[in-house]
Parts: sequence; C-alpha cells; structure tokens
Amino acid sequence: MNYYLRRQVAKIANIHPETIRYYETSGLIKNIVRSDNGYRLYPETVLSQLEFIRNAKESGFTLKEIKEMFDIAETKATGFSYFSDLIDKKMGSLDEMKKALVSLKNDEKRAINCPHIRAFMNNFKSE
Repeated sequence: MNYYLRRQVAKIANIHPETIRYYETSGLIKNIVRSDNGYRLYPETVLSQLEFIRNAKESGFTLKEIKEMFDIAETKATGFSYFSDLIDKKMGSLDEMKKALVSLKNDEKRAINCPHIRAFMNNFKSE
C-alpha cells in the first residue's frame, strides 16, 4: 500500500491541507500512521474517502451525516440499501427545502411587508 504526506494528499485530491487536518481531527479520516521522523502518513484509501466526502457534501450531506455513514459502515455489515435509504431521506428533505424557498420567493406581499426583509433590502440600496 502506498502512503502519502498530507500535502501530497491535498495536491492529489485538490483540497487544502488544513481541510485534511480538520477531517482527521473530526474523525472522518482514520488509520493515519507516523513515519520514523513523526510525519503523518495517509494510506492511499484516504483518496477515495476524500472523494466520497466531496461528493456527499455536494449532494447536501453535512460532515456530521457523513461521519455517521462512515461510522456505521465501519461497525456494521451494511449493504447499499442502507445508503440508498439515506439518499432518499436527504432528497426528501431537499425537496421540502426547495418548496419552502419557492413559497417564500412567490409570496412577495409577505416579503415586502416584513420589516426584517425591508431592513435587509435597505442595506443593499445604492446610494
């Protein structure tokens, strides 16, 4: 198995090295080993984990939800149906959010008469 330094992983995965550090301290990335001189060495498998994290984040999952997925996958023999159910659940919550945003956008009268929205919009008026 190949091992990489953090900066090498960051370059390959096209993310900031501090993001990798954050993922490690958050428990998203595990199985880090140390070289003889104390440098962290990341196994090649971390690259697929980072790709999964990126794809899941782009799909609307939070880091907390992603960590839960990793933890469950680590402790249980889960099949694809488990992850499929999570995706269906996330799609449902995104659909609800979209409906709420469309409703807010379409309800101009309420928005115009809301003092908080008027105050917010006044901040963007050109002088």
